[in-house]
Amino acid sequence: MALFLDARIPVVFGVSPGEGDAVLVAQPDWDMPHPADCACCVARGPAARALDHLFLDRVRGTVPWFNRVVVTGEGDAVRMAVLEDGVVMARYRLG
Repeated sequence: MALFLDARIPVVFGVSPGEGDAVLVAQPDWDMPHPADCACCVARGPAARALDHLFLDRVRGTVPWFNRVVVTGEGDAVRMAVLEDGVVMARYRLG
């Protein structure tokens, strides 16, 4: 029997955060077409960078350890970062 374990951190939308959750507040300008730091103009968008900072803070211990990320606000840019950004895909999954 094959056993598959996905150790990436789940990212969920539209749920209330609980104990052991980190909250990522999606910024409205992340979802605008061609914001100042859009993925067309720079290597990575602001949602991917925000998830990177959150992950690094978790590893460094500057934020409490969390088991999932709860996204509040309009999270389309966060969803796209989880699905399309290679570094984010290695650390997070939609969950």
